[in-house]
Amino acid sequence: MASFSALILFTLHEHNKKDSFIRSIQELEKTRIELAESKYQLEQSKNQLLIAQIQPHFINNSLMTLCARSRDYPEVYEGLKYFSMYLRSHFDILGEAYTITFEQEMDNIEAYLTLERMNYKDKLQVDYNIECDDFTVPALSIQPLVENAVRHGISRENGGTVGISSFRKDGYIIIEVKDDGTGDRTYIEDTKERRGVGLENIIRRLDLVCGGRVELMKVHDGTLARITIKEKSGDEEHDNAFG
Repeated sequence: MASFSALILFTLHEHNKKDSFIRSIQELEKTRIELAESKYQLEQSKNQLLIAQIQPHFINNSLMTLCARSRDYPEVYEGLKYFSMYLRSHFDILGEAYTITFEQEMDNIEAYLTLERMNYKDKLQVDYNIECDDFTVPALSIQPLVENAVRHGISRENGGTVGISSFRKDGYIIIEVKDDGTGDRTYIEDTKERRGVGLENIIRRLDLVCGGRVELMKVHDGTLARITIKEKSGDEEHDNAFG
């Protein structure tokens, strides 16, 4: 009888230890999220101060004036128009939004790529294969991957192609940015070794906001950046948006 009582007490003790351990893990995760939110709020305050200092309205108005005066020069007009769109979207995002729709992110990317195609004198080709855009992502989380694909994957002399795709598979949203590898083929190795600030920022925000992950890999004809996001309900997505 004593042995049976001891066994019950031991079982209860182990169960309480397990519950205590689980609570500790939950508290740590809660603290991690709170710290991340606090850090984000600080970053947003810095962004708003910076934007106030550089006077975005003055810049936008000046660009629109230049656009109006360059209508007789179509190439200059197009460049100024897309550059104005690019700046305006970044000012809006940095000043207020933490998450945006994928469609909005793609609008920013298209403005950026239009400017780059001018820089590459049309040697840069873009292949879009967007099967879904009805979801949100951290603001400016995909565009840096596109910029890296252009900067490190496309040769200015020979040009090349950047492909952007989105699709659903087995309860996940997949976003892929691919280049054809005619530029700097050492980019992935260098990035994995250095884990640069830009990539770390993307990884951190995707994980925090939507449980997303980023993979960089070589493919047979270039490099591929893949973002994988688990699909969530509308309520879950809303809960993850801090600002």
